[in-house]
Amino acid sequence: MKKLREDVCCSYLINDDGRSGKQINKNTGEVFDVEYAVLRAGDRILTKEEIARIEKYRKIKLRREEREAEQKKRRKGRDGKAIQFTGVSTSADFSDLSPASVTRLIYLSTYLSFHNGELRLSERRKITKGMLPDILRVGERTAERFLQEVSPKYVIIANDGCLSLNPDVFAKGNRMRSLMAFYIKVFQSGMQKLYNGVNKSQHKQLGYIFNMLPYVNIEHNILCHNTTERDISLIEPMTMSEFCAEIGYDYKNVQRLHDIFKHLKFDVGDGKRELFCSIIRNEYTGKELMVINPKVFYSGSNAKAVAEFGVFY
Repeated sequence: MKKLREDVCCSYLINDDGRSGKQINKNTGEVFDVEYAVLRAGDRILTKEEIARIEKYRKIKLRREEREAEQKKRRKGRDGKAIQFTGVSTSADFSDLSPASVTRLIYLSTYLSFHNGELRLSERRKITKGMLPDILRVGERTAERFLQEVSPKYVIIANDGCLSLNPDVFAKGNRMRSLMAFYIKVFQSGMQKLYNGVNKSQHKQLGYIFNMLPYVNIEHNILCHNTTERDISLIEPMTMSEFCAEIGYDYKNVQRLHDIFKHLKFDVGDGKRELFCSIIRNEYTGKELMVINPKVFYSGSNAKAVAEFGVFY
């Protein structure tokens, strides 16, 4: 073995075969086996540390891609298409609107586009105020009164008659995440099926629930007083008397309200219909829970568990 070369920190020895040798660290005295090779100009050798670092980042990238694929899969419906939804701020106060107008406003938000809050039927077709009677399935006078009620606070009318929504209340995509601290996802398919599946006289009853968005528990879709609580056993549910007080309904007629909610159903595919709101009574405590169908709106992580708990079918 003979000395090949020497630098500031190490000495390099080469065996007689010309391919292997030793590296001696002058500062620590450590000795490493080394291999020698002839490289072409531009070729590169990776150290063990570099290889380990590359492998580490490869595994991190693989896990990230797997998570993104799983999230993408969850964001798709049974037909394989991306699930469309609008973010509605839970800090929005719709108490200045009639319940029916709240329902129509939430339904209208399902047509929100990615183009600066504009409402569109398609990528190229903007919604104008003259189109509202057909879209909302109401008469012209009702559509006109609705527009007077929601504009300009919620619906903005451009000079050419095209409509857009207030971005502080309604948003979509990255804009939604950047503008709203807390929002609830209103799903286009579920909301449109619900709206079109009930009689227009029931828009008022749907509005009773949509007025309660600030009270919806994020994970369990239960009307309650601690909306960010994930432990279902710790949730403080809103009582029916509190609910009636919030919507201005006489609690003496609460049974009539029960009967109304039993008829608020919509098509979920395969010829099946489900309740929009389920009222579950605890036989031991007498307390009632109001659970909203996650196919219409939901922002938690386990819609299936909510559906099974709520028994909407």
